[in-house]
Amino acid sequence: MLLSKNSQLILRHSKIFQTKKVFFSGNIQDEFPLHLDTISTKINIQRYDDYINLKKKILKILKFIIIY
Repeated sequence: MLLSKNSQLILRHSKIFQTKKVFFSGNIQDEFPLHLDTISTKINIQRYDDYINLKKKILKILKFIIIY
C-alpha cells in the first residue's frame, strides 16, 4: 500500500491515536484511514466515486456527506 506524506506522518505517531476517536476529512489520497487502529474512525468523503471505492474495501460503515 502506497502512503501519502500525510498518512506517513500519522503512522509515525499512531500510538497517540489508539485511544482516540478520529475524524478524517478533506483530500484523502489513500486507504490509510481504514487501517488506523482507533476507538472510532469517521471518514468524510466529498466525492461519491471515492465513497463507492472505499465502501467496497471495508467492513466498517461509512456515511456519505455532501458538502456544498
